[in-house]
Amino acid sequence: MTEPHTQPDTVECPHCHTRFPLAHYLLGMRQRCPACGQEDVPKLVDSGHWRCDLTFGDFQGLLRDAYTQSSTVERVSRWLGWMLQQPEGEAFFTDLLGRRHSLEAAHLLIQTTPEWQLNLYRMAMSFWR
Repeated sequence: MTEPHTQPDTVECPHCHTRFPLAHYLLGMRQRCPACGQEDVPKLVDSGHWRCDLTFGDFQGLLRDAYTQSSTVERVSRWLGWMLQQPEGEAFFTDLLGRRHSLEAAHLLIQTTPEWQLNLYRMAMSFWR
């Protein structure tokens, strides 16, 4: 497997239109613009690189989709010991001590652990093909 994060995507701030590099797996997550300091979800401008990572939007989709949710939650539970909670439309994970963890935190931990990243990517591709 090649290093998945060596070539970042180019994104654009929706406020000041400054373009800046961003790791592919962070797409869909709120970011602080390095130029204007506003926090928002930047727009993808340039990608085109083959990757085996999933964007945050992809991860959210895996958790929302009836066909992929149980496989995704099972992996998060096995790897992190966290369970998905979805009270009234809000989604987050809790650990064995009842501490709350964001979907973003789970996504970042998975995407920065190569074995988990590849496993989740392969699972997603098996459903999406």
